[in-house]
Amino acid sequence: MNITDKIFPSTVQYESNNLQSSEYQLNQEVSSNLSVEDASDDPTAYGQATALRANESQNSVYLASTTAANETATSTYDAAASLQSIMTNVGELVTEMNAATGTQTYADYGAQMATYASEIANVANTETDGVYLFGGTSNQPPLTAITSTDNSPSYELNAANNNTTSSYTIGQGITTSAGLPIGTADYSTTSTTSIDGTLAASGITGGTIDVNGTSVAISSTDTLSDVASEINAAGITGVTASVSDGKLSLSSATGAVTVTDVSPSTFAADSGLSTATATVPTAGLLSTGGSGTLDLYTLVATIAQDLQNAGSSGDDPFTGDSVLAGVTDSDGNPSNSIGGVVALVDAASSFTSQNVGKTSAQLSLYALNTNALNATNTDITSTISNLTSANTAAAATSLTEVQTAYSAALDAASKILSLNILQYIT
Repeated sequence: MNITDKIFPSTVQYESNNLQSSEYQLNQEVSSNLSVEDASDDPTAYGQATALRANESQNSVYLASTTAANETATSTYDAAASLQSIMTNVGELVTEMNAATGTQTYADYGAQMATYASEIANVANTETDGVYLFGGTSNQPPLTAITSTDNSPSYELNAANNNTTSSYTIGQGITTSAGLPIGTADYSTTSTTSIDGTLAASGITGGTIDVNGTSVAISSTDTLSDVASEINAAGITGVTASVSDGKLSLSSATGAVTVTDVSPSTFAADSGLSTATATVPTAGLLSTGGSGTLDLYTLVATIAQDLQNAGSSGDDPFTGDSVLAGVTDSDGNPSNSIGGVVALVDAASSFTSQNVGKTSAQLSLYALNTNALNATNTDITSTISNLTSANTAAAATSLTEVQTAYSAALDAASKILSLNILQYIT
């Protein structure tokens, strides 16, 4: 056979290259078990797989956030459960104490109550390697040790502690708060006189006021909103001023707020501002629910003090307590009596149980979310596999066929191209 054209060897080369390319592609599919590795393999499948991988990656971020939220909620749950257990014991002791008589009996109950107060402080001030579990970003203990005299409480709420709930994004557009605020003291005060228009219109003289040691200049032509803005602009640590219903409110999470007039100002006196007093947020871990401004530790420690210092057997150990006298029930009755203390402890015990329920619900939410995200990612992985995975058996069969054809093509080409040059040019 004579070859009179260069097209034939070129055609052989072209077909050999195609077969070689197919062999390479099939080899890749068999070795990697993937039929789509880049956009050129299958643009549609590649695009879908890329979008799914992005969703999978985002879900992994949500899973990490859910895990962090769960850790916070778990720590808070453990603390709340411990406080619930302690308050159960306090309630049982108060019930027994309600029927007790005799100075020595009261003292015995007082000593046990002091032990419970100490346990509450230990839970609140849980610390590991210098980091307080409920220390907030300030890493300050919720309760600060103070000098105790005559069996008085050994701790007080730490105004420098800023522990609160932490927010976590655990899904698309889903943000949750984990844990509970500790119930750190929040100081606030509100003026008693309503002021409309300028200060001068209400007969108030301007000048300078002292807010926690910082001088703030005010004018008689100022409105109450102007005064609030001037206080906020002064940059007083922790102090925030606002106006509502014609009254000025000052609050601070770092300590009491004191406002005094510097002559000739009459603002503080005429507006009825007083030194801010501490209150406890009702949602706090150390909150006592119906007991208003008393935190859990102070409540139990105060009961312990009164019992240890009780007088004769016929006396109510709480009658002269000014702390409990300042706490009233829903009917406005003071709590400095045995009956009032029983009611306070019942309310506090109920509130600690609610805190356990709240954190338990958080843990259930995070468990469900973790399961849902894991299930979604499993589905995504399966879908990506279906889009990109090769049919290994079929690919192996095709590879064998291509390899056979390629070998045959090379053999044929070898025989053809072995013709001598004279045969080729004839």
